[in-house]
Amino acid sequence: MATPFAWAAWTTGPVAGTNASETCGFRRLCWALALVAAIGSGSALAYEGEIHQQLTFIAARHYNQCVEGTREALLTPLQVRYIAKANAAQADRSWWRRLFRWNYYDRSEQSAGRVLWLLETRMHASFRDSLERLGNAQDLGRQFTSLGRVVNHVQDATTPSFVAPIFTTRWWRFNVGDRFASFPVDGEALSAPQLEMCAEVRAADGSFETLLTATAERTLASIREPIRGMPATWEAFWEFDRDADDFGSYGPAGNNFGRQTTFRCPGDEGRDCVLLAADPLYYQYAAARHRDAVRATVRALALVRQGATERVALAPIERAEPAMAGALAARLPVESAAR
Repeated sequence: MATPFAWAAWTTGPVAGTNASETCGFRRLCWALALVAAIGSGSALAYEGEIHQQLTFIAARHYNQCVEGTREALLTPLQVRYIAKANAAQADRSWWRRLFRWNYYDRSEQSAGRVLWLLETRMHASFRDSLERLGNAQDLGRQFTSLGRVVNHVQDATTPSFVAPIFTTRWWRFNVGDRFASFPVDGEALSAPQLEMCAEVRAADGSFETLLTATAERTLASIREPIRGMPATWEAFWEFDRDADDFGSYGPAGNNFGRQTTFRCPGDEGRDCVLLAADPLYYQYAAARHRDAVRATVRALALVRQGATERVALAPIERAEPAMAGALAARLPVESAAR
């Protein structure tokens, strides 16, 4: 499957029973429909803004718990809100931006890819631009806003359809998003103390580029994992193309994550694999990906504190925002403002 527009290739020749003018008009209509379909492709291909916000607040709480009692400064409620606001805004971007920028992960070379020399299909140029803005930011608002955009990409890398990648818009089926992307987050379970979160804070090296790649690779590995108790992997939902440069497609289970679905078990003639609505297997898989999103976000927060932008570390909060010196002295936890 070379591109999401492959389905339109048949319009390149005359259509039986039509003249040249009618054929030309029909081709233009098909391309127009394809472009309209692209509007939906970016709206729900990865987590929606509300989920991004929820994951960010959970990660910030973990970060503060891990650095409490150390020489590292706690994140303040205002800082977290800068991050969460920019993160959610990037997820819920305007239809015009969604039309021209799709933001899929390139599992081949992490390069910027275009279709028809117009549409930005990959997210890597935007990710590097956000990193550059983070490195060059000189005030508190811009620093944490840029960090929120970086975190948005890192969290997206835990969405299977984002990294496979799968062109999620199926306008002919009235579907414009991957159902995993809207699967609910178990906030209570994710907020429980976890040793792996503090391990991310204490890690001594790394970069945002390697963080994005490592996060995406864990998601890709999860798609290849067996569905517990079945002779099938999660590729039944998200199937890779043999060429890493190309878009994959939905597998035999279709875009039905979280729903009841039946599909033929691979290599097992005559037997069907079955998943039920609200199946525990769905919750277990989603919980692992959401936990990884929180883990990657905690690592991003630690990296920026360590000056991993390779340009400038975040300015001391007291210098960047003197009016908040009193609040900072109190070192308010994130949770106090979340209530």
